[in-house]
Amino acid sequence: MTTRRCVVTGMGLVVMASAGTAQERAVQMGTKTSYAGYAVATELVMPIDDQAKAGKTFEKAFDDLASMAEAEGFTLLGQAQIVMQSLTPPADGRMPLQLQLVIIEQPTEEDLKAEPGFKIVKLQGQKVAYTYHKGALDQIQMAMFGLVTWVTGNQIQIVGAPWIIIHFTPEGDEPQVAEIQMPVK
Repeated sequence: MTTRRCVVTGMGLVVMASAGTAQERAVQMGTKTSYAGYAVATELVMPIDDQAKAGKTFEKAFDDLASMAEAEGFTLLGQAQIVMQSLTPPADGRMPLQLQLVIIEQPTEEDLKAEPGFKIVKLQGQKVAYTYHKGALDQIQMAMFGLVTWVTGNQIQIVGAPWIIIHFTPEGDEPQVAEIQMPVK
């Protein structure tokens, strides 16, 4: 069974849960420093109203980017990030995104100047509040709501859009585990 990690950055989620339910779903909360390093990246557009189509779009983009990166000699860490360009869902139901696959190597100047069909981006480590969600991804907004409630209840200042690291198998086996991280001061 192949396991991949996926990170979705942004608030493109609709929160429709009570604080009590969200707290029940949140496994652990706290603050820590997020991962810093490098990633290979490509642009894509995801349908936000059709989860099955979005999943297929992500899988194809992931496989294509992974193949290109490995062909260029990069080693994938096993963590993917989807960075949203906007916190507001678009009216046409299509979200422009950047897919990033974290790599182990530190790129050379030559790597940074090359144009192999993808970009190389630097990931900045930063202080984040975090929590975990176990279960169906269509219920992750409850854990997101719980984290926002915990952060505001502890008078911690939010300084950016959250991202979600999703641990999943391509076959969609349940349960799934996701870590939600939110930049804080």
